[in-house]
Amino acid sequence: MLPNTDKTEGPLRTIGERFLADGDEAICWSIDRSRYEPREVERGRRSWIMRMLDEYRSMVSFGELFSQLTELQAPLDVIASASRVLKDEVRHVDLCRRMVDALGGVGGADQEPRWVRSDPARPLRERVLRSVVASLAIGETASAAMIGGVRQEASDPTARAVLTQMLSDESFHGRFGFFALDAIFGRRTADEEKMLRALLPRALATVERACVGGLGPRPGYRSSPFGSMHPDTRREIFYRCVSDRILPELEARGLPAGSAWARRPAMTEGAS
Repeated sequence: MLPNTDKTEGPLRTIGERFLADGDEAICWSIDRSRYEPREVERGRRSWIMRMLDEYRSMVSFGELFSQLTELQAPLDVIASASRVLKDEVRHVDLCRRMVDALGGVGGADQEPRWVRSDPARPLRERVLRSVVASLAIGETASAAMIGGVRQEASDPTARAVLTQMLSDESFHGRFGFFALDAIFGRRTADEEKMLRALLPRALATVERACVGGLGPRPGYRSSPFGSMHPDTRREIFYRCVSDRILPELEARGLPAGSAWARRPAMTEGAS
């Protein structure tokens, strides 16, 4: 069942839309669907539904992280930056829903996000550290690279403008992960180091599966005007992001990312 992305008809709608309007001035929401083949529109509608679900999952995950950072009494600038991440994710859900509506609506869709939540049995500081490294530094850096690749093939001006806004936000989210790692976890305990060494191979494998897992040959591939990426391009962009961005940034912070990448579980093993 799709999560609720509806809006009220009262004053909170106006307040909420003003709050989420950053960057909207560059987006023209009039998509003339008659310009495209029906199958192109339907393909675009389905892909934006899936993107909306991904963003909703991130919104829930980073909402939890924001609460944990306040409970941890993180520095106020860290909490302020985390609030931007959360606001961005709420906006992304809204942007994706508006794209879905412009392409025909959510009719017939009944998927549910693949929820990601931290383990409440673990200590608070460890839960925050896991999210900062796995979800932000690794996950959002890879997500920005994927959105950038999808945007390159988006010829529809509305889709391209929305992806441009999302790319700008996701790029900050990945940087925030590394900044927060420096600000809160510049000094780590022996137990935290041990936990990270165990986490890194699994976290890297998880993002690899999410970005390029299950990609096979696509004979007759056609790009979508609403954003898509050839499997070969997706693989190229992802692995370049890992080698040029993610691993060096982690290594610079004293984490054995290169060896963790070499030891990551194979995608067929289903590790998480």
